[in-house]
Amino acid sequence: MDTSMPESESENLYRVTMQGKWEEVVKIYEKNPKAHKMRITHEGGTTLHLAVIECREETVLKLVQEISKIDKGALEIQNDIGYTPLHHAASAGSKTMCKYIVEAADPSLIGVRTNNTETALFIATVNGKKEAFFYLHSVCSATSVSSLPDHHLYSYTRRSKDGVNILHIALSKEHFGIVVKELKADLISNLHSEDRKNVDQNSKTSKLKNKQEGSLTSDVEIPISDEDTGSQLTIPSNEMQGIFPASYDKFVKVLITLGVEEKLPEKMAKADNIVLMAAKNGVVEIIEKFLEVFPAVIHDRSAEMKNILILAAENRHPNVYNLLIKKNILTETTFLRVDLNDNNVLHVAATYKKDRPWPIPGVALQMQWEIKWFEFVKASIPAGITFRRNQARETPEEVFSKTHEDLMKEGRDWLIKTSESCSVVAALIAGVAFATSAAIPGGTLDTSGKPIFETQRHSRSFPSHRSLALCFSVTALVMFLAIITSRFQEKDFDTNLPVKLLLGLSSLLFPLRPCWSVFAQAIFS
Repeated sequence: MDTSMPESESENLYRVTMQGKWEEVVKIYEKNPKAHKMRITHEGGTTLHLAVIECREETVLKLVQEISKIDKGALEIQNDIGYTPLHHAASAGSKTMCKYIVEAADPSLIGVRTNNTETALFIATVNGKKEAFFYLHSVCSATSVSSLPDHHLYSYTRRSKDGVNILHIALSKEHFGIVVKELKADLISNLHSEDRKNVDQNSKTSKLKNKQEGSLTSDVEIPISDEDTGSQLTIPSNEMQGIFPASYDKFVKVLITLGVEEKLPEKMAKADNIVLMAAKNGVVEIIEKFLEVFPAVIHDRSAEMKNILILAAENRHPNVYNLLIKKNILTETTFLRVDLNDNNVLHVAATYKKDRPWPIPGVALQMQWEIKWFEFVKASIPAGITFRRNQARETPEEVFSKTHEDLMKEGRDWLIKTSESCSVVAALIAGVAFATSAAIPGGTLDTSGKPIFETQRHSRSFPSHRSLALCFSVTALVMFLAIITSRFQEKDFDTNLPVKLLLGLSSLLFPLRPCWSVFAQAIFS
């Protein structure tokens, strides 16, 4: 079947899809069957791929119905990383979309594997999607007993390249709780005797290794990857040069207007480059305008497979990140995206690089902002992503500790030097305040011992001033000594040490006025 489309029609399909006009997309699918197999996304996916990623269940149903009338093969189209629409539906955890696709497609679709040799059932397990998992598991069970050749249930549950199966995933992720026992019984019953022996041997070996490393997941049987990163995409080398103009609105409108007249691949490449560069450089105006016109650009990815969310988190742009969160257009699939090294958005937020400092002086305060940023990103993502591991088998917490070692040492040295210097000044002020604590301006009467200037106003304020000076100077001294003797753990840089530093500096500066007041009263009385 000829899947080519006239340039105007292909551009129209791309435009309405990126603008989120799904009703128009359905109409195009009804009128032009060639649109069913047209690839429009940056990863080589069809419109159906994008509709599934955005969890448009009603649209998915309509598109699947139109596709099933002409050629069911369009349901099996894989993008550049090997994902079919069913894989995306499993990743999103939508039983409804999985059902729409499975019931309309050829039975062999359930066995299609990604570039990372993972089935849709395996993808659902990796992401902990119970409803999608149980539905796909029932479909695989039904297919395995059919007349289809080479469709054994166990083959659906394993990743071909390394033999890891869904039991390994369920145990390591603790996704399915008590049903792990049921899965284990089901899998073991389908294993050959040699495979059972390998599973037991792998379990013993990995348990011993994890105990030696002090891993918290000592029952994990085989080290696994969290998610398929896919193959590297080719991005045109042409990049926009120069500085963005001051009028971002006009600039973006011109780009969009010009883009309509260009060929589709060129338009996609330029639009992707602009949005990703804007995310990398923190240009909120460009991103906001593109999201208004083409909401689907949220799924664009760079040559390193980083989407807008990852780039914003990596380059420390809270304004861009906040914009993406407030737009309410981020699906769980967007958060699950990883780069070529399997780093998700929390991994890159945990990674510290000296070329991306926060606009605040002081190494210790840099460390505080790094912790605040990590906690902010962590609070904005689904809970299941927090403990995912990258290719180096590191969780975001481990990446944070590893990449911030030098910064923490520099922060410790900076705090110690600052505290030592300030404590000397605080000790001098405390000494002066203590020396004047027993002094009385003008002296006392020889006969009664009462202050000579007892009735004057400045004499009554003298005791309170010297008491304040002594109290705050001693407080500052204690705060700085507390900083010097601190353990300097990661968590201390979040609140403990900054609060002590703030109290110490405030207590150091506050007694200067009472000291000058006491000095003036003593001189001019």
